Amino acid sequence: MAEFDKVVALRAPTAVNFMRADARHYTILIRVDRIARLFNSLDPTPFRERDLDDDAERFIVEWAQEAPANVPIEIVIQLPKEETNSVSEQTVTHAVQYNFEGRATQANRELRELLREGRRALIIGIPILAFSLVQVRWSTI
Repeated sequence: MAEFDKVVALRAPTAVNFMRADARHYTILIRVDRIARLFNSLDPTPFRERDLDDDAERFIVEWAQEAPANVPIEIVIQLPKEETNSVSEQTVTHAVQYNFEGRATQANRELRELLREGRRALIIGIPILAFSLVQVRWSTI
């Protein structure tokens, strides 16, 4: 097993934890032997904009869902000594934040569309319900 020298900590404004929880944050610990294992190898985009590997993303999301909602998230990625430098730390930090910011933006977009469809259905449904209730009332008289 590779020797892990440094820890890259990525903080987000919401809650997540794996292995340890304290009053200040919930921590997810990820240990990798190469930075490249965190990212989708088939994604042709630049490293900083590359999608996370499906397994890594699923791991983070599943543990994030277990966290209390009122505690900030901390993702700690332990890297091998050979791959640890300030450039790699900044790149990994940016890439993970970019990935989850994009995911949050997409979720917000989908929610807005769902609410728009719901309002449209409500606007159509209320007059139909009112008309039906009036018809039933008039037909029983």
